[in-house]
Amino acid sequence: MFAFSVLLFSVPPLLKLKHVLYPPEVEPEAWDYEAEIADLAPGGARRRQRADADAP
Repeated sequence: MFAFSVLLFSVPPLLKLKHVLYPPEVEPEAWDYEAEIADLAPGGARRRQRADADAP
């Protein structure tokens, strides 16, 4: 019975300690896939967009 109570009361603090020592991984920011596809397009669609924006 003593072993059960020790186990019961020691597991939650150990789990908290695990979260402190090994924080969960942060999700990387989402990529802007549409912009990357535009960069890969022949002629560089993004480059064309920038040129249009700079034109008077």
